[in-house]
Amino acid sequence: MPGVKTPVALRLRIKLPTAPEVVAWAPGGARLVVGDDRGALQILDARTGLPVHDLGRFPMRVTGLAVSETRVAAAGSTDLRIWSAATGALERERHDHKELMPDLRFVGEELLAVDLRNMLLRWDLRGGQAVKIEVPTLHALALAIEPNGAGLAIGGYGNVELIDVPGGARRFKLEMPNCSTAPKDLLCAVWREVEIEEFPSEDDDTRMTYKAMKPNWQVSDLAFSADGTRLALGRSDGIAVVIDVATGKPIARFDAGHGKRAVVALTADGGTLAMGDGDGYLAVWDLSSRREIRVVYEPYQIVGCLAFSADDTALAAGGPGASVTIWDLGR
Repeated sequence: MPGVKTPVALRLRIKLPTAPEVVAWAPGGARLVVGDDRGALQILDARTGLPVHDLGRFPMRVTGLAVSETRVAAAGSTDLRIWSAATGALERERHDHKELMPDLRFVGEELLAVDLRNMLLRWDLRGGQAVKIEVPTLHALALAIEPNGAGLAIGGYGNVELIDVPGGARRFKLEMPNCSTAPKDLLCAVWREVEIEEFPSEDDDTRMTYKAMKPNWQVSDLAFSADGTRLALGRSDGIAVVIDVATGKPIARFDAGHGKRAVVALTADGGTLAMGDGDGYLAVWDLSSRREIRVVYEPYQIVGCLAFSADDTALAAGGPGASVTIWDLGR
């Protein structure tokens, strides 16, 4: 493959019955939590791949995951559950979300969960109280909660924005211009006629559709760096863009070259981007040099999710295919 640099060192490949949907490291890097498209969730030993705790199954696929020193939280369809990380025992659960929850995050003793129908839940795990906050996520295709819980990144067709939580004040919104008229813009995309779906209101499931000229892509994944300084977006055309959170300006653009749905992850300091796509491509990019420093490629095998370990020495990938793969980064 042109441009390939030193490959990552394969540490472990864990075969699964079906493709993983979400993956997250436990603090310390000794364990990995994996949820799949059957709704099954388990804690694995990151050194051997052997199961540590079977956390059971949701009625539908696992859509969101968060791990702290003491707890594991996961969303499956509209259900939200929390387990003890040490014992795997179920501690709490809720069933009152109306829509899929694509992102969860522990912030101190709170769990934040955001869904696709205008609702962010702040759940106090000490007292059990939960506060629901309305946020403008309707028509969103990807969501990510800021590491400190103070903001929410929202991606849709042709745009990405960051809003404050609570309050909903917009810090920035970036539109994606047509590459034919703005080829040097890092966010540019090919435009085409697309069909847009809209709901008249949150409580009305009637869908209205119309056609409009829009970028030929959607935001397929969003990820913050752990220090909160950078936001990466992956697009359905195989493009990844990294944004400076303080200024709202794009600072780097990377292309998988296959035009497949891109998933992304950033190291803690935002200096390195991992990018995978729907054709088995997985690369690690250095943002300062814009250099593709390591890459693997397994055609026709989807890479569906990515996560760096807390110390950035390892990268876990959901895929290629029905597996979880752990790569040593030689740091």
